[in-house]
Order: sequence, then C-alpha cells, then structure tokens
Amino acid sequence: MRIKLSNSSEGAEFVKKVEAKEYQQMKTLLVTAYAKGDPERLTKIEAAKTLTDIQKVFVEMADAD
Repeated sequence: MRIKLSNSSEGAEFVKKVEAKEYQQMKTLLVTAYAKGDPERLTKIEAAKTLTDIQKVFVEMADAD
C-alpha cells in the first residue's frame, strides 16, 4: 500500500508523515523500555535515522532481551 501511495505527491507526503510518526514511536519505546540507561544501546538508537534503521535496532534489542 505504501508503494501505491508513494506514486502521487499527496500520497508520498502522507507516507512520509506516517513513517515519521512510526519512527518516533519506536524510538520512544526503545529508549524507555529497552535502552535501560545503557550508553551503548542509547548510541545505537540515536544512530538510527530512518524507520528501517530503527526497526533493525528494535529487532536486535528485542532478541537480546
């Protein structure tokens, strides 16, 4: 569905907003539930700049716990 929406300018803007919100929610979850004040984990979270990056960090941390 995202691919179809991305083909129009309005759709692309919508997808961008949805992904930004999803990124921020996942980042907040990682910082509050998984980082546990660990500087190494916090650095990994901060280094993730895209939704795909933050999803990879989430999987890594969830698997480690």
